[in-house]
Amino acid sequence: MTKLLSFEPPILMVAPGTTVTWRVGDAIDHTVTTGSFTVGGDGLRTAENPDGTLDMPLTKDHPASHTFTTPGTYRYYCSIHKGMNGEIDVTP
Repeated sequence: MTKLLSFEPPILMVAPGTTVTWRVGDAIDHTVTTGSFTVGGDGLRTAENPDGTLDMPLTKDHPASHTFTTPGTYRYYCSIHKGMNGEIDVTP
């Protein structure tokens, strides 16, 4: 079951060279913004620090895609909705 206002899956493991595509499953605009963030006890972000790697709009009619070539952990969030957080783990 998909939780409203969430990235599904919340953690995705991929190999280098994989293209990840985010699609909107509701009628609300979102973003895919990479960076560090802090989550409070209520599950909502209390602080965020974008790193400039990704900051893409995400709408019902326009999915967002990115090819991950460098191994590492990429934490991301929706800059509009404080409860939408995710992670891409790129491992060889």
